[in-house]
Amino acid sequence: NRHTRMNLAKSGGDDAHGGSSRGHAMFILTVLQLDPTTAKMVRTTFNLVDLAGAERPDKTGAQRVNADQAMVEMMRAMRDPDFEMSTGCQAFAINFELSALASTAKNAAEYNKKNGGVGKLFSPSATLNTDACRIMGTCFGGLACLSVIVTLSQAPQCGWETWFSCNYGLDLSRLRAPLRGKGFVSVRSMLKDLQRTLAENRDALKQPIKNKMMKWKRLAAIGGALSQMMLIRELILKSPVPG
Repeated sequence: NRHTRMNLAKSGGDDAHGGSSRGHAMFILTVLQLDPTTAKMVRTTFNLVDLAGAERPDKTGAQRVNADQAMVEMMRAMRDPDFEMSTGCQAFAINFELSALASTAKNAAEYNKKNGGVGKLFSPSATLNTDACRIMGTCFGGLACLSVIVTLSQAPQCGWETWFSCNYGLDLSRLRAPLRGKGFVSVRSMLKDLQRTLAENRDALKQPIKNKMMKWKRLAAIGGALSQMMLIRELILKSPVPG
């Protein structure tokens, strides 16, 4: 929850949006489908990502930071979980990520147009290594579908943000990638994959973890794997016996 003064309203009272987060929010929904006649399954994942809006530090009086200053702060934040990045650094990080996602979507569209979806998948830049980028990155090579909903503000003081959001949605709408199908896998293979996920994350939690976010990710991965294993068990028990 990277709350800053970025989204304080210019009207409507002090701290009108004080509880808002300046990070991205992600909700992951997993759907499992079982074919009891073949004991095979297919797993579909819906990644709902609420992207933080573009930021203008000068609106709040925050000091702007350049790329070098932002990198120093972000490296420190990675080493020290108690360190809080400045408002300017948070704005830089959000704007950089949003810009990189849009430009990468354009590059992916051009790449897919040239090769017609044949051969190697488009590979995003190594700088796009955040969770939001990794999740959205599956869209660039046709492994997922991308839908975008742009939320606009009617406030006059948010004119630049509204303009940016419209253009951002337009950039992402240009993404074209031939869809690559995902086939069924055996129940045994899926269970082995989930058991591997459980073992890797449980082993990692046995080691000291300074970064609170990384610890949360490990716990979330364990919870997700356990939930899917329980769903598989329920599907098998409720499925009709062949013959």
